[in-house]
Amino acid sequence: MIANLLLYPVLHVTIIGALGGLVGAFAYLDRRIFFAESVTHGTFPGAVLGVVIAAAFGLGHSGMSASLYVGAFLGTIPLVALMRWLARIPGVSSQGAAGIVLTAGFASGYFLATWFNSFLTGSVMTVSPADVAWAGGVLVVALLVVTLGGRHLIAHCFDPANPVAASRAGRHELVILGLILASVTVAIPAV
Repeated sequence: MIANLLLYPVLHVTIIGALGGLVGAFAYLDRRIFFAESVTHGTFPGAVLGVVIAAAFGLGHSGMSASLYVGAFLGTIPLVALMRWLARIPGVSSQGAAGIVLTAGFASGYFLATWFNSFLTGSVMTVSPADVAWAGGVLVVALLVVTLGGRHLIAHCFDPANPVAASRAGRHELVILGLILASVTVAIPAV
């Protein structure tokens, strides 16, 4: 009985740990650590809206779980765009832009959670098979991306001025940002 109780939490933590190590290495190499930190707080408003919308449509636990992931992921996209726009303003560093987005994202999430009287909290002991499947799917995608294009992503991180890396810098940046967003999103149920 205890083994069954711990199966999904152990699987989820193992997958999230592998995903965090793999994607975290690229976040570090691409100097996106504070970006990743701000995104973790930026998922909050989207997650709240996803759950509120799922509840309004009467979706069950699995529907609410999927809506949480979709809402959290989609909710971070405007915040990432805002962060990139702010970082282009003279005098605003990328860390400053990330700090603004971290604060705005978390404050928005807290406001929405209070407004809709919803309470979101993660607990690794309550992860479901669907949560494990979502995390496993993102890990498979991350492994495929790194296997097929990791060498180009590493070249982008280490030598962005290289003409070959520079010609694809936007694509490489979007791939790394997407991996960070997806990884943070599937970690929500455990944290």
